[in-house]
Amino acid sequence: MKVTVSKVALQDAVLMVSAATTSKDLGDVLGSISLQADMLDQTLRVTCVGALMALTTTLDAKVDAGGGCLVPAAVLGGVVRAAPGADVSMEILQNQLVFLGKGSKSGCVILHEDQYPYPTLEAPQLIGTIDSKPLIEAIARSSRCVMKGLTGSLFGGIRLRSHNGAISLAGCDGSRAVLNEVGEGEQEFCGVLTTKAAGVISRLATRADVIEFSGDENRLGAKSGGFAMRSLLVSGSYAEVEKLYPEEVSTQATVTTVELVSAMERVKAIAKIAAKDVIQLVKMTTGEDYFSIEYASAAGSTTERIPAIVGGDLIVGVEINWAFLNDIAEFSSEDALTISFVKEKNNAMYVVEGPWKYIAMPVRRT
Repeated sequence: MKVTVSKVALQDAVLMVSAATTSKDLGDVLGSISLQADMLDQTLRVTCVGALMALTTTLDAKVDAGGGCLVPAAVLGGVVRAAPGADVSMEILQNQLVFLGKGSKSGCVILHEDQYPYPTLEAPQLIGTIDSKPLIEAIARSSRCVMKGLTGSLFGGIRLRSHNGAISLAGCDGSRAVLNEVGEGEQEFCGVLTTKAAGVISRLATRADVIEFSGDENRLGAKSGGFAMRSLLVSGSYAEVEKLYPEEVSTQATVTTVELVSAMERVKAIAKIAAKDVIQLVKMTTGEDYFSIEYASAAGSTTERIPAIVGGDLIVGVEINWAFLNDIAEFSSEDALTISFVKEKNNAMYVVEGPWKYIAMPVRRT
């Protein structure tokens, strides 16, 4: 193999495909990068395969000799980053991938030489194509509503579903759930992604205006901006998130978003220095023309009274995790936000804004 390629393009490719790896990918193959130079097409294919995910891209290159090799991702990234000049020239010499340029000669050890058999990243069934901006926003909202530290479990994952012509993303940790409509689907599909895979998809989506999804019962594929990804899905049946949302509400309080955000900033400032092993609660109350928030802990307290348009039954002292109220304050992109409560669900907090809806359960005192 002997190839010359843009340093910027190669560095970007190595950085992006390396996202397929985790700290557990310590094997000879997992966590390494495959470089495949095609003399006929004058391209260099860069692929990285992890235990749960694989990423690949193809770069334009000047290929003087075809071939391929497998090299450690961390070493390759460092050597490419330090290479001099605008272009990187590489060739295989004595079991090393050698980089040449402007009086410099550096290299990294090859794990395997010649054509390394990387897996196909194509999933058989096209799910649909989604605009990048709403997808990135939906992933950010859904990632907030999963159990942290439970990678590989259903409550630690994000559900992607294509049903009746609509694609949605959902996050649910048992106490709160968010459902986001993100686009139109072509085929029925339902699968649960790890938050790491969702994060990689969000990064891919920044590279183009749209991202294409395909999948089957075991994996999800995504394409955007010249990169392709394949990820294994989390096994098991996800919660029927759609059934959590009510058809009717008993209380509504409409507040200006900027005032709610300001109030939650003061709550957050105290809650973040309070005891980490105790759930920090806020009490919510509605009056005829206001929505109030009370927060108190050993670290401090605050009472916030926000002007509101209130309808339905008044509520008094409904307690909820402060982070749930902070979710909707940060999720909202509108000037005003309507916070609803559902009496039949113990005054669960319910919010609908454009393509997303959110529900959070209050604390029940016995």
